[in-house]
Amino acid sequence: MKKPDEIKYPFSNYIIFAMVMDDPKLCKELIQRILPDKKVKEVRIKEHPKVRPEATILNGPEGKSIRMDILFEDGNIWADCEMQCTMEPDLPKRGRFYIGTLDIKMLKKGEDYQELKPSFIIFICRFDYYGRGEPIYSFPRHDPKLDLLFGDESYIILLNTKCPKEKVPEGLKSLFAYINEQEVTEEDPFIAEIHGRVLELQGNEEVDAIMTMEEHYNIMINRAAKDGLKQGREEGLRQGIEQGIEQGIEQGIEQGTDQTLLEGVRNLMDTLALTMEQAMDALKVPEEKREKLRKLLA
Repeated sequence: MKKPDEIKYPFSNYIIFAMVMDDPKLCKELIQRILPDKKVKEVRIKEHPKVRPEATILNGPEGKSIRMDILFEDGNIWADCEMQCTMEPDLPKRGRFYIGTLDIKMLKKGEDYQELKPSFIIFICRFDYYGRGEPIYSFPRHDPKLDLLFGDESYIILLNTKCPKEKVPEGLKSLFAYINEQEVTEEDPFIAEIHGRVLELQGNEEVDAIMTMEEHYNIMINRAAKDGLKQGREEGLRQGIEQGIEQGIEQGIEQGTDQTLLEGVRNLMDTLALTMEQAMDALKVPEEKREKLRKLLA
């Protein structure tokens, strides 16, 4: 058996996760462990892909395309389960979008809203998004003041594989250990089967091709981001210079105006023996400039 450091693409890689969970039997066991209070009768992978292991849902012709790692349903619920390795601030909004997309996909034209099944969006996170040290965060829509459920039967669940081991529910301990450390226990056939599937995918030509494409895609995204940052800096510098010149011109005009007024007031005071206030009245000096001139002429 390969050691963890010899596995190039672990189960925590979202593409490997999708490929392994493409097996309805493994997918069923996974969701049963995450939702132990619900009886999963059957799992059917929707839009089963022939080549790519991820289902794509388009939210209308102008909608945003999202890649669903696993999309399945039993007789009572629909769910989307995803592996999440990096902390992203938009995770809650993404969950909201996914629920809306599931609903659009589920409800056929002409069907009543009552036909909508309960929806579960599940993120398996290799980090503690909320920092509370809990293994599971579950979010039904409700009124916290009245402790009243909204009743739309939509749920967003975040698993925290990095929570303290003593807090992990019994049914998730071996799963969390495998995701975190690739720890395989012979006492859990489910994890052993997952690991066996992961090993089969190592060195697979199709997997290598997908990973290469993904790597190139990420490189292009990072390069575009860097180019955008550079362009943004250059544009910001240019705007800063232009703004600085503009401010300098305005400041020069302002200073020149003040100097002209100062000399005019002083000249009237000397030649016509006017008081400072009389001279400023004669030159119609704005009120906001008078205090400054008073200090200069004092």
